[in-house]
Amino acid sequence: MRNVKFPVFGEIVRISLKDGTKRMGQVLETCGEKAVVQVYEGTRGIDVKNTVCEFTGDVLRMPVSEDILGRTFNGTGKPIDK
Repeated sequence: MRNVKFPVFGEIVRISLKDGTKRMGQVLETCGEKAVVQVYEGTRGIDVKNTVCEFTGDVLRMPVSEDILGRTFNGTGKPIDK
């Protein structure tokens, strides 16, 4: 992505497609006002002209407790084992 103001490594990005679909991503690399974003749910349907990206200024966080021991999670922190 280009013309990104102050991208931060690890920052969470909310991606909104023209059809209303929402996806999440994370900044993997930055260089000035450029950022490389990994899209967690895939890139199908993303259109450069009609997709809106919101840089949240936050990193992925996940609460920690004994309840998560032994569980399996996807890249966005959602459980995928039940």
